[in-house]
Amino acid sequence: MDVKRKKILRNLVSSAFWVIIFIGLFIACPDKNGSKIICALFIILNGISLWNNIWKYIEYPMKQKQVKYDKDMSDFKKRMDDLINNAKKRQQSQYQQQRQPVGTKVYDIKKSYQLMNLKLTDDIITIKKKYRELAKKYHPDKFAQDTYKSQEAANRNFQKLNEAYSIIKKYKNIT
Repeated sequence: MDVKRKKILRNLVSSAFWVIIFIGLFIACPDKNGSKIICALFIILNGISLWNNIWKYIEYPMKQKQVKYDKDMSDFKKRMDDLINNAKKRQQSQYQQQRQPVGTKVYDIKKSYQLMNLKLTDDIITIKKKYRELAKKYHPDKFAQDTYKSQEAANRNFQKLNEAYSIIKKYKNIT
């Protein structure tokens, strides 16, 4: 039994003792100078104190259970909030993984769009048309008669164009 409950029990026993004493005095005393009225008042006051201590003795464990319940509920709410936040983060990361193909980064996608002179909102047909147009323009066979340096530059440009198109294809799920 903890200290507070012992103190409440001690007060309860003390109040009960005084109620019994004053009831005995009330019965035993002759009625001189209003002594029975005074005893009755003391009985009532100690009876109220007794009732109060009985209530505290009964109520104290309930309060302890309520405090423990409140603590458990706050812990439960914290755990639920953590679970919800983790689920949201997981869902957002899964969404980003779906939107972003493996091996590509956001800046790669933006660079690819810039390289092909496209907007992020362009549809699949526009993207394919633009790729075919740029492929014709930068195809290495077009520069076959030119110098070696211009052929290398054409090859590099064409490779960059193909890489950009493959990144956009992955991003837009174009087959």
